[in-house]
Amino acid sequence: ITFCGFVLLPIKHTLTLNLRQIMKVQNNVTVKDQDGNSTKPLLSSRLFKFRAWVRNELMVNVLSIDFNNEFITWDDNQYDRCVPPNKCYEIETFDDIVLMQITGLTDKNGKEIYVGDILYFEDDSTTGKVYFEDGCFGTMGRYNFISLMDTNLNIAKIIGNVFQNPELL
Repeated sequence: ITFCGFVLLPIKHTLTLNLRQIMKVQNNVTVKDQDGNSTKPLLSSRLFKFRAWVRNELMVNVLSIDFNNEFITWDDNQYDRCVPPNKCYEIETFDDIVLMQITGLTDKNGKEIYVGDILYFEDDSTTGKVYFEDGCFGTMGRYNFISLMDTNLNIAKIIGNVFQNPELL
């Protein structure tokens, strides 16, 4: 299903979503045009990445999501608490997290934009929270929802997120 320029994956509740498997499948997709030439579709390399706000204290990178058992796995190596290094993973239940999906877009500094991020727009000195509505990632403008696909992100930078920096809104 495609909305607002993005491909959405229908996900069944009984499925375990391994993000590395999805990225591998996405990167191996090819299509043939009417002349028989094989090409990769524009969105085939789009990453389906998530991060999570855990127990109201940590922002973590999600490695896998298990919808059947309602938990995520995240990489504990990012906080240098792991012994031995590079072999620690934590599990959190859905009750203890808020998931945030990547938009597939970057700000003016090349930083990946996620749902829940707060963007600062330099042209009119406004800020906006990134969220997903009606099949699009966007922010609330002065009067209405503005799709990020229709936004000049060369003048936008991430200044925080709604969990760690709510005072920025």
